[in-house]
Amino acid sequence: MLEAMELERNMNKAIVLSTEGRAATHWTARGVVAIVRAALAGRTKGTGLKALRTNSFFTMLQTWLRGVLVGADEYGNRYYRERGKVRSWREERRWVVFGIAAEPTTVPPGWVGWLHKRFELPPDEQPLPVPKWEREPQPNLTGTEGAYLPPGALQRGGHRAPATGDYEAWRPE
Repeated sequence: MLEAMELERNMNKAIVLSTEGRAATHWTARGVVAIVRAALAGRTKGTGLKALRTNSFFTMLQTWLRGVLVGADEYGNRYYRERGKVRSWREERRWVVFGIAAEPTTVPPGWVGWLHKRFELPPDEQPLPVPKWEREPQPNLTGTEGAYLPPGALQRGGHRAPATGDYEAWRPE
């Protein structure tokens, strides 16, 4: 994981520099060709063409052209900020490229706070204290075989335990 992040950081530095070695202010055709070649070669794990399965084309295009890798989490998600100078850290653009599936519940709380600009530094640089009541997130299982079905649900046969004596049905008079 660290090797892939280092390769991507080096690629970001190479894209910023034009072929003459001076800083590029706009992306050029040569820069786009270099980005596409790197993506097709799979040198940047998580930002290649395979990432289009879980992220939109325009998110990936913005990531390739303007993104600077900030960090990654244990779920394979990668976090970016926009390249260039901004007046304040609250004005910079931040986004996530999902690793396996576009599932927002896999974004850890520290990264959610960083994405929503509650924190200046990412959790890699300034980790949050983990509350003792916090548990690992669970995916949303609605519509799957693992979804919760209460007693009496039609998918379970529609049978439920009979009502006890504390319930009396309403009868119109």
